[in-house]
Amino acid sequence: MTPEQYDRWKDFALRLGAVWVSARRTKPSRAWVREQIEFFFEVCVDAEQAATINSWDDTDMSISVGEFVDNLVMQERPPFLKFDEEHERYEHRREAWLRRWVNPITGSIRAGLDVACEPGGGVVGFTVGHLRKMYPEGIPDWVATPDPPFRGDDGEPIDLRTRPDDESVWL
Repeated sequence: MTPEQYDRWKDFALRLGAVWVSARRTKPSRAWVREQIEFFFEVCVDAEQAATINSWDDTDMSISVGEFVDNLVMQERPPFLKFDEEHERYEHRREAWLRRWVNPITGSIRAGLDVACEPGGGVVGFTVGHLRKMYPEGIPDWVATPDPPFRGDDGEPIDLRTRPDDESVWL
């Protein structure tokens, strides 16, 4: 990964984290999600370490993010999550908590890496409208027309800036 790709990764992750969390939601707040993403880039992978990363699948990124999430879960878990419980209700609560608190962070980090460097498995559930909210100044070329390009059903390259807000994208 080049320094430019690292900057793009971090910027994309921070912007997506802000869009992922509703402005009306207080827990987690956009500020908290931003803090966690910034912390990840400060502690888990800085620009120098990023030089060895080519893609999500070509590195130990899942391990780094997994360790980060484990630490986050241990710090921020709500009182109802007692890790010695072994029943279905605990698992349901734990999964709901992870979706609400952890997914905005890890999904933003993963999507940012995929978009900035090389598409991998990706993160679903977003639209072109989300990208427009992330980039009110205009979706940058590296997002809208990556190399290799997005292609339509006819095989022709697509510029995401020309697509409707409700069109799904795989980040």
